[in-house]
Amino acid sequence: MIHYPTTEEYRNRMIDLYLKTDLDQVSTIIDIMRHTFENDGTLYVLGNGGNYSTTSHFVADMTIGNLIRGKKVLRVVNLFDNTSNLTAASNDVSFIDSAELLLRSYMTAKDSILVLSASGESENLIRAIQFAKQLQSTVISITGFSGGKIGEIADVNIHIPSKSGDYGPVEDIQLSICHMLTEAWRRL
Repeated sequence: MIHYPTTEEYRNRMIDLYLKTDLDQVSTIIDIMRHTFENDGTLYVLGNGGNYSTTSHFVADMTIGNLIRGKKVLRVVNLFDNTSNLTAASNDVSFIDSAELLLRSYMTAKDSILVLSASGESENLIRAIQFAKQLQSTVISITGFSGGKIGEIADVNIHIPSKSGDYGPVEDIQLSICHMLTEAWRRL
């Protein structure tokens, strides 16, 4: 059997980042989700690239995954899953404004938003957060690298302190945190 040192290196980076990530905010996020549910609100989730995939996965776990288990179903919506709306907003206005435009179509003050970003600097997500804050909606983020502007302006942020560009481990931990949120929700 051939030994690939990158396997152990990657695993060790993951363990190191996990140990440096403060997960105390998970309960706070669950409380926000509960408040959103009790107020008949919706949790909107947003992310670009790999984080887009993670947010879609989270929606499936929180909706169908909970429904088939007989658990409470919080409305969780990934606005980017409607590619017609996303591409129309991106083409007709701009990609930078697309997330905000989509939120303007649906979001109300009783809703909350969860944003995943490795860099914390995605302008389209920052603009969506700024709109949500205008509505006085609660903003949650899970960020990597330095946390960026998204980590600074979110009401609650779980920061995965990592080197800039270390996308793989950050995105793996973001998915894992989404699984933690799903598991915690199912125990309510």
